Amino acid sequence: MKVFFSGSIRGGREMLSVYQHLCSFIVSKGHEVLSEHVADAQLEKVEYSMTEQEIFARDIALLEHSSCLIAEVSLPSTGVGYEICSAVQRHIP
Repeated sequence: MKVFFSGSIRGGREMLSVYQHLCSFIVSKGHEVLSEHVADAQLEKVEYSMTEQEIFARDIALLEHSSCLIAEVSLPSTGVGYEICSAVQRHIP
């Protein structure tokens, strides 16, 4: 199964170790995490070199190729909320 993992990036990275654990767990069960970059400790450096439009296009393209979405919602994040709404609109569980 192709999984889109959603977690706060610019809203705070306090849950990074949880994101890493969840992505590793999903992969250990034989699934592919298309948005594994969310669990990358160096992501902020990469993301700040990308425009908002580039980030949006990348994430929506990955979401559209996903079988399901798993969202870690402990931290408030407009991006995570948008990804959940986008998944619902596309009938992605």
